Amino acid sequence: MPEISDAEYRQLAAARVLLGTMAQRPDTKRATERIIKHLIPQFTTSDEHQMPIIQEVARTSKKVDKLVQDYENSKIDEGLKQSFQRLSDAGYTEDGIGEIKKLMIDRRIPDPEAAAALFDKRQSPRPQVPSALAPAAWNFGAAAGDDKDLELLWKDEDAWADREAIKAWNDPNK
Repeated sequence: MPEISDAEYRQLAAARVLLGTMAQRPDTKRATERIIKHLIPQFTTSDEHQMPIIQEVARTSKKVDKLVQDYENSKIDEGLKQSFQRLSDAGYTEDGIGEIKKLMIDRRIPDPEAAAALFDKRQSPRPQVPSALAPAAWNFGAAAGDDKDLELLWKDEDAWADREAIKAWNDPNK
């Protein structure tokens, strides 16, 4: 084995300390390992040692993210189901609920009950059909017939108003 001088020994010892320090400090460790790997390809870096663990953590993280997303989606689905049930209980038909769902998609409305309010607002009211049992005429100005009170109203409305005022003042139910 060849002999080395004291100066060379001190230089090698200082290089060893420097390399050890660079390999141990968190801010220089990776860069130092990459340089060594570049010079000595068979060298295994700490990242390569940890790669199986990192991959497993990534797979587990994806599974957890999917579980969380599925849980949140199920809560949203349950809320929508309850909202549509309330609409059904309020008297909306399946066709009406289908139209509300279409409106929710077209207008990007997340709440079925808000979409139902818009749906109701957009519907024009149906004209009221007169009853077949009730008379269709108003009969303004028609003869009073046997009603003396109505007859007085048509002949002299001031006298009728005076009589009604006296009745109101003398009403014992006040």
